[in-house]
Amino acid sequence: MLAEIKRRTDGGEERAHRNAPPEQPDDVIWTAIIPLKRNEASKSRLADCLSPGERLALGDAMADVVVRALQATPCVGEIRILSQTDWSRAGVAWEPDEGQGLNAELQRVRSQLHDRALLIVHGDLPFLTAGDVLSLCASARDGIALAPDRHRSGTNAVALMPDIEFAFAFGDRSFSKHRAQTRQRCGAVFSDGLSRDVDTPDDLRTPSGSPILLVETLLVGGHGQRARGA
Repeated sequence: MLAEIKRRTDGGEERAHRNAPPEQPDDVIWTAIIPLKRNEASKSRLADCLSPGERLALGDAMADVVVRALQATPCVGEIRILSQTDWSRAGVAWEPDEGQGLNAELQRVRSQLHDRALLIVHGDLPFLTAGDVLSLCASARDGIALAPDRHRSGTNAVALMPDIEFAFAFGDRSFSKHRAQTRQRCGAVFSDGLSRDVDTPDDLRTPSGSPILLVETLLVGGHGQRARGA
C-alpha cells in the first residue's frame, strides 16, 4: 500500500498546487503534534483482516506518510510524535505520552507550548499531502481550523493559533463538539487527504473503490518482516 499511497500523494500534491490554498501570514510557524497509538490494541476494528503485527506495520506506514507531508510543508517548523513508545524518525521529536488519555495529553502539551501555533494531525491519514496541510493552516487565520473525517463525525486534524481558548474533545462526534465551542472563529477544511482516515476494513480501499494492496504496503520500508513475524 505504501507504493499506492505514494502515487496518490504525488497526485494530490499536483492538485493542491493547481488549487492554491488561501494565503496566511509568512511569520506563522507551526508545531505539529501527531498522536500515535502503537500497541497490540492499535486499530482493533481491523482485527478481522489484519494481525496485530500487520496493524502495527500499517500504522507505521501511514504515520510515515503524515510525517513526509508535514516535512514538505514550509510553514511547519517542528514535528512531534505523541506516543507511549519512542518512534524515532529523522527530523521528528518524541513527546512521551504519560497515559492520561488523548485529550488530557494534548491539553498538557499545549500548555507547555502555549506561545506556539499548533497542528494536531492524526497519524492514520494515508493520502495526506502538503497541500492539505497548507490549506488547514491558512484556514486557521481567524484562530482555529478543523478537518473532519469523511462522515463529518470525527476530527482528523486541528490547527490552533496561540491564546485561543479550546478544549480538545476527540472521541465520539468530536467534530460537532469542537465546532460548538469555536463556531465564531472556526474554519473547516474538507479534502480527501484530511478526511480519509483508516479505522475499519471498509477504509482499506482507495478513493476510487479499488482494494488497496496491503501485502505491498507491509513489505515496503522494512514493515514486512515485523508483520510476517506476528
